[in-house]
Amino acid sequence: MNETLATTALPADAQPALAEGAMLLGRNDVGAEALPGLAGALHPAHAWGARARPSVTRRMVLGVGALAIAAGGGAWWITRSSGAAGSTNAAANPLPAPVPGLTVRGVVRPAAWSRVGTQLGGVVSTIPVDSGESVAQGQVLARIRSPLDGSIEVVSAPRSGTITARAVSHGDSVVPGSTLFIISDMSTLRVEVADVDEFTVARVHRGQRATVSVPALDVHGVAAIIRSVGAQPVGASVPDAAMAATSDHYPVSVDLIDEVPGLRIGMAARVRIEE
Repeated sequence: MNETLATTALPADAQPALAEGAMLLGRNDVGAEALPGLAGALHPAHAWGARARPSVTRRMVLGVGALAIAAGGGAWWITRSSGAAGSTNAAANPLPAPVPGLTVRGVVRPAAWSRVGTQLGGVVSTIPVDSGESVAQGQVLARIRSPLDGSIEVVSAPRSGTITARAVSHGDSVVPGSTLFIISDMSTLRVEVADVDEFTVARVHRGQRATVSVPALDVHGVAAIIRSVGAQPVGASVPDAAMAATSDHYPVSVDLIDEVPGLRIGMAARVRIEE
């Protein structure tokens, strides 16, 4: 027999009882003993067959209560699972411990270079090379004519390398001792640091390991080693001059162990010295 519970109209005098039941469901301190009273509060003539069939009101209350308990349990389980997953991830991926060290700034310089000048002076009559060119030892770099007797001084390369600076052009007049070129060995570059002050120089020693970063090339973690640490501040060439030196920073040379493609003289670098 088909039940018509879903379509049966609820009498007006039963509506307050149903409202009371809804309020009871929202309370946590209501026990099962309140349910029979709730069913009896309905009109006797319209108790939906409470005696002939199981109490519909009781079934409704129990059903809604079961749904509430299930929903609460599901929320607790989701929260517990999320918390456990977060704890597991935190344990599996701990934050790295800070690495002690000293970070200073430097500039890329050639490990070996030569200054080329003139001994007699005069007028530059020939200059067949330009900055950036590679030259061999003994190659002619310039010819200078003396204004006194017209003799020619031939300026040659003292070493093989790359011309990284040219200070004169054709027709220029130069005095004895003037620097005309700088030839650098580009095969070996290092970082010259002048950022170590008197408070930190005691922490830097020859042979210390270091890593170099070159921001212009987006290169980081290049293996390096401290080659030398200056005994005097930059600008002090003799012990007496140290008292009059304008800088309190000590020169530090850093050799690159790994090769860095694209590295050029003059590029800025950051050096992290391991302690």
